[in-house]
Amino acid sequence: DLNINLSYSNLSNKQDTFIRADFDYTYYEAKADNTFEWINDNYENYLTVGLSGKYHERRREELDGTSVSSHPEGNETAFGIFAQNEFIYQDRWTLITGLRGDYRQLEPVGNTLKLSDTVTPRPVLPVAVEDFAISPKIAGIYEVTEWLNVFASYAYTERMPGIDEEYDWNSSFVQNNLKKETANSFEVGVSGEIAEILSADDLFSYKITGFYNAIDDIVVRGGGALPDYFNQGKAEIYGAEFEAAYDSTYFFASAYGSLIRGDNLTTGDPLTSIAPDEVGFTIGGKLPDWDVRFGVDNRFVAAQTRVPTGTDTSELRYQAFNTHDVWASWRPQEGMLEGFDATIRVDNIGDAFYQEYLATAAREKGRTFTASAGYTLKF
Repeated sequence: DLNINLSYSNLSNKQDTFIRADFDYTYYEAKADNTFEWINDNYENYLTVGLSGKYHERRREELDGTSVSSHPEGNETAFGIFAQNEFIYQDRWTLITGLRGDYRQLEPVGNTLKLSDTVTPRPVLPVAVEDFAISPKIAGIYEVTEWLNVFASYAYTERMPGIDEEYDWNSSFVQNNLKKETANSFEVGVSGEIAEILSADDLFSYKITGFYNAIDDIVVRGGGALPDYFNQGKAEIYGAEFEAAYDSTYFFASAYGSLIRGDNLTTGDPLTSIAPDEVGFTIGGKLPDWDVRFGVDNRFVAAQTRVPTGTDTSELRYQAFNTHDVWASWRPQEGMLEGFDATIRVDNIGDAFYQEYLATAAREKGRTFTASAGYTLKF
C-alpha cells in the first residue's frame, strides 16, 4: 500500500506584553511510505519503508523596534528515511523493529542576525548548522488475555537541537553551538480493552506506561546563566503515564495523567525542561441522530518547584493552575454535507490567570470564544 501525504500550514500569533511582536510559523511537509505484506495461517508480517521532508520558516516582526533574545528567527530544512517491520505470530505475539535516519539544517535569518535595535548587524554573525541523526528501536507486545496486553521497548535516539535552542542568544553569545543529544530509552507497560461493560455497544480502553531515559550531552536551559542553552553531561528522565477512555452511543469520557522526573547527573540538580505533574479528564455526550458531540475538557497542573539551586531560578518556578473548556461540534456522517465539520469552543471558561511552564511570553489568554469550520475532500 502506497501512502503520500502533503501538508501546508501557517500560524500567526500576536504578543503585546512581555514580547511585543507578531510571530509567524510556516510549515511545508511531505511524507511517502509503502507497506509490503506477507500473511499466512500462523503469522503476519508488515514491512513499511518511506521518506519524509519538512521546511519550516519561523518569523517575528517587532512592534516596538526593540528585539529581545528569545524566539529567534530561522529556517529549518529536514529530510528523513525510515523502515519498520511488524511481525505478528498467532495473533498474540508482536515484534516491531525499526530504523530511522534524519538530516537537518538550521539557518539563522532576520533579527537573529541583528543587535537589539533590530537594524545593526551583529559584529559576529551566527551561522547555519547541519547534522545527521540515526534512531533504531525494538518493541514487543504479548496479549495475555482479551483485555490485557503487556509491552516493552528499547530505543536509541539522537535528537538535534531546534532553532530556539541553537540561536536563543544572551549577551556576547550569538550562537550556542550545541551538540545533539543521545539517549537510551526503556519502556514497559500494560494496555487493553474491555467491551460491553454497561451496554452492548460500549468500550473501555486503558494504557499504563513506565519509562526510563539515560541521556548524554543533554541540552539544558541556563535559567539566567550564559549561554541560554548548553550541553551538560549526563542526565536521566523517568516517570509514569496513564490514559483511559470510555465510549458508547450517547456518552464518552477520557482521562490522562503524567508524573515525570528528571535529574542532571553531572550537577545533581533537577532538569529545567521537565513539565510539572498533570492530570486531566473529558466528559461529553453525543446526539447521533444529529451528528453532534459536546463536552467539557478539564486540566489540572501542579506547581513546578523542582528547579536547580544556587542561581537565579525564579523564572523557572511556576504556580499550579487548572482550566476548564466547553465545546460542541457538528460533523455530518452522510449526505451532501459529509466531510463538513463545525466547532464552537469556550476555552478557560473560569478565566484562570496562569502561565504554561517555560513559556517566555506573557500569561495565557483568559476566557476565549472560538468558532471554526472545515471541509475534508476524499478521493
